Amino acid sequence: MSIASLPPLLRRPLALVALGVVFVVGCSKDDGDGTPASAAAATTKSDRPGAAAADPAAGGAGGARRSNSIILAASDVKTVERGTIEAGVQVSGDLKAIEEAVVRARLEGDLVGVYVREGDYVKQGQLLAQFENSEQESNRVSAVADREAAQSDVETAQWNAEQSDQLFKAGAIAERDNRAAQQTFAASRARLAAAEARVRATTSLVADTRALAPTTGVVAR
Repeated sequence: MSIASLPPLLRRPLALVALGVVFVVGCSKDDGDGTPASAAAATTKSDRPGAAAADPAAGGAGGARRSNSIILAASDVKTVERGTIEAGVQVSGDLKAIEEAVVRARLEGDLVGVYVREGDYVKQGQLLAQFENSEQESNRVSAVADREAAQSDVETAQWNAEQSDQLFKAGAIAERDNRAAQQTFAASRARLAAAEARVRATTSLVADTRALAPTTGVVAR
């Protein structure tokens, strides 16, 4: 429909409407950066805190603020422990021991076990090697038995000597009998001393079948 075809009374309101449209459009303000005022107003509105509801990255309407915390795994946590820190200097060359100890067997026999090798760290008194010791152990057991028998003989001879001495003082026996009892007691004590010496000797032989480390260190060869 053309405006010229309308009656004069209808053309005036229509012109006012057209003028109003031109006015609204013509009054849109330029902010100087090429953006109309209506677009600037929309941009300003979106920048307000309330506009977070329209921002998907903000979590939507009523969404919680994104947390900046970091979740650590169990492998990321290390417990502090007390320990020793060793530091040294890497050098090349031959190391010479400050002290060396040579271990030799005091008897000949068959080895039943060697329990260390070159480079092993050993402590003082540790067993290094073992010889077959059935004979030495049998002799030690026999010596112990002889010592116990000698100890029993000493106790009996001591009692007889004490009784003989009392009887001799009372005049019940002759001096010869009392002296014989005292000599028997002395002989039994001598046999006990010999038995104890034999026990010590056989025990030492048994100990010699065990090669022990004389000091703490490293087996060189």
